[in-house]
Amino acid sequence: MLLEKPAGVNLKQLERVQRLSMQKGLCLQMAYMWRYNPALHEIVRLAKATRRIEVYGTEGTAIHTPIGSKNLTLYLETAKDGYQAGGQNLEIDVPENLPTLLRELAACVRGEKVPDYSLEHDLAVQKSLFAGCGITDGNALK
Repeated sequence: MLLEKPAGVNLKQLERVQRLSMQKGLCLQMAYMWRYNPALHEIVRLAKATRRIEVYGTEGTAIHTPIGSKNLTLYLETAKDGYQAGGQNLEIDVPENLPTLLRELAACVRGEKVPDYSLEHDLAVQKSLFAGCGITDGNALK
């Protein structure tokens, strides 16, 4: 089952959905498009920075826009890792076997692999999202 984010408005409801999926042996994953985005992975590899839409490194800048595309704009002081110095607009090649959200889910459903991200991880992400929004009681609706 693919669960779009946010994973509900109440942490207890998410915990219940996770418990039920485990009891019934169902694969449950959160739909985070960042997890398998090739442009973001390339930004992280090049800039050695955290995942952001714009990354400013010591030797240049990398921008990924629009979110979810294969577009990557680089501004490099010097040539690096096969990329030329200066500004350039790139489209990152996506290998056929590159993990994507749906490929990952399908492989898990078929029993070919375990999820890359655990239910505990997804619950921690949801709790962090709530905390960042100032939600302290686990309930986004008042």
